[in-house]
Amino acid sequence: MSSAGKHVKEVRKRRGLTQHGLAEASGVSLSIIRKLEQGERETARLETLRKLA
Repeated sequence: MSSAGKHVKEVRKRRGLTQHGLAEASGVSLSIIRKLEQGERETARLETLRKLA
């Protein structure tokens, strides 16, 4: 898992969100969130990271 993916997962869980909930709240696709968290993507576009923040 990339450091970005690890951070996304940690913050998501701390806030009590599912991947689906984070996708709805942020406007980022569920597929991108899953790939980041599972390490299938090392990074994401800055715009995507801002939406997840």
